[in-house]
Amino acid sequence: MTERSLDMIVGLLAILQAGGAYLPLDPEYPGNRITYMMEDCRVKLLLSQGHLAERIPLKNKEYDIIDLAAPGGEEEMAPAAAENQGKNSLAYIIFTSGSTGKPKGVAVEHGSIVNTLMWRKNHYRFDENDIVMQLPSYSFDSSVEDIFTPLISGSQLLLVRAQQRFDMDYIRELLKSIAVTHFLNVPALYKTYLEEIPGALAGLKHITIAGENFNEDLVIKHYQRLPQVRIYNEYGPTENSVCSTVYEFSRENTGISIGRPIHNVECYILDGNGGLNPIGTAGELFLAGAGISRGYLNNPELTAEKFLRGVQGAPRRGEPIKMVRRVDKTSYQGKHPFVNRSPKPWAFFKKSPPGRRRQKLYKTGDRVRWLPGGNIEFLGRIDNQVKIRGYRIETGEIADRILKHAGVKEAVVLAREYANGEKYLAAYIVSDAKPSTLLPGIREYLSLILPEYMVPSHFIVIDRIPLTPGGKIDTRGLPDPELGPSGSYAGPGSEIERKMVEIWTWILTGGGEAGKIAIGIDDNFFQLGGHSLKAVIMVSRIHKIFNVKVPMMEIFNWPTVRGLSEYIKRSMGDRYIAIEPVEKKSNYALSAAQRRLFFFQQMNKTSTAYNAPNAYILEKEADKEKLQQTFRQLIRRHDSLRSSFHMAQGDPGYAVQRVHDHMEFEIEYNR
Repeated sequence: MTERSLDMIVGLLAILQAGGAYLPLDPEYPGNRITYMMEDCRVKLLLSQGHLAERIPLKNKEYDIIDLAAPGGEEEMAPAAAENQGKNSLAYIIFTSGSTGKPKGVAVEHGSIVNTLMWRKNHYRFDENDIVMQLPSYSFDSSVEDIFTPLISGSQLLLVRAQQRFDMDYIRELLKSIAVTHFLNVPALYKTYLEEIPGALAGLKHITIAGENFNEDLVIKHYQRLPQVRIYNEYGPTENSVCSTVYEFSRENTGISIGRPIHNVECYILDGNGGLNPIGTAGELFLAGAGISRGYLNNPELTAEKFLRGVQGAPRRGEPIKMVRRVDKTSYQGKHPFVNRSPKPWAFFKKSPPGRRRQKLYKTGDRVRWLPGGNIEFLGRIDNQVKIRGYRIETGEIADRILKHAGVKEAVVLAREYANGEKYLAAYIVSDAKPSTLLPGIREYLSLILPEYMVPSHFIVIDRIPLTPGGKIDTRGLPDPELGPSGSYAGPGSEIERKMVEIWTWILTGGGEAGKIAIGIDDNFFQLGGHSLKAVIMVSRIHKIFNVKVPMMEIFNWPTVRGLSEYIKRSMGDRYIAIEPVEKKSNYALSAAQRRLFFFQQMNKTSTAYNAPNAYILEKEADKEKLQQTFRQLIRRHDSLRSSFHMAQGDPGYAVQRVHDHMEFEIEYNR
């Protein structure tokens, strides 16, 4: 359990080198959840940073602690390479939300995750020239491929600290100073990057989107702003070692697809009777192959339910398989164009003949269909599992926790969508208590036992849960959440407050209509459904409208319109400080960084180590004169483009820079 740091990487590698399996513990998780995960895994050794280990409220600590930040810890952590480690040895355990009210641990073996890592290394052609900016939390399964693929490829791994991932100014400057070539991101955060700092992303080679479904608008915007950067969609559950399929978009094909299986992974789309579905017919996706995990830790019943034994392993291409279960008339009869098997007819779930091992299948619960070209389209879930900001959530776990609150009689949690397609959680509660006293307590109660992303954005108290004639919950009968004042309403008084209310309305409704809600200046942003990603958008819009940069931490310090408006007002008063130009001279002294680069260049004048060449394809005929005039205007405007560097006369160890009034410039054309 560490913060995002070098200690985190050292800890992961040390555990694997010693032959252990690692359990990532996010320090931001509530203590009770961390305790449950550690007890379920029977943790023997905790690698942490001293100030974090104190957060775990375990009564009987049956484990040792190594403080990665303590002086002298290097000698203590010098294990010999583990012996007898093979592909079936456990590599890591990652917990996901569970429908029974408790999270479930997915146990992944070395052989399974190595298949994903080797595919990824080859697919993106990572080598020593690549720099990967690592963004996902290491408790999120995509971090496994995001961390270890660069390390096995000789690439550089650039860790971004937790809160800095949401600081657009920081990310912009980071990408300007370091030539990042690739990063993986969830759609919601990448959309923010694309809208706020597109220029900083122009130098990347690849961008991978993963973790949740998204719409075509994101891909269209990507190609409008970054036409030269390749963009991919990776799909895969934790149970199949992070990635199962991949799809590369293009300017001509922006429609959303999860693509084709990666190497050594097989995809089967089946009907309710275990028969293969033909092209275009929706069914449930089953996965097989090298990526399948061991199953759920200490949960054999759920493992047996989700991990099935299907067709005989490794049959010859075109080999017929006898049917033992009835196959629906819509099942595929014959050689399937996208599956490397040809049963006549198909049936997956059956007994295996002597000497033939049956194949292990994972039942994803995802509803999909084959597209004519061999790609797969994701259509949704067949159960109540949802993805919010890339995190897999079982709404039943949240409802179960809400029902344990003393003031709640009934509860239902649903995933809904804002006007812009962004998903959020809404909790519907039946209670005899007044909403004004009940809801703040429930929100605080959940924040102590659930991760932030699992706390619903909206809580709605209703008289009863509507049911269908069949006795099931009638989700259509549940009202849409309405934003309104959390207490007594106080309207905006100043122009800054009025604009801030407009910003909040736009953010909290996903671009919905402002007239339908009433936000008071004393309402709490986070109690109205705000979260860290929405706070990023707020910071950006405040900067655009008021030309004031508000640090992310100030949003948490001042979570009301009134407080933020006062902060903006103070910042605007201090903003206009004149910057006087320096005195004009014939020579200027170099800064320390300039001196360093200058002397490196003097030592090897033919070196191109600090050159940053770029090549661009002009698809249409360029106006050569206008292009040349554009560059000349830039040179006239910026002193740095008219600067030269020289050794000072009479002092061979002293260098200066000269800013010229005029610099000749002409574009050379070679055919």
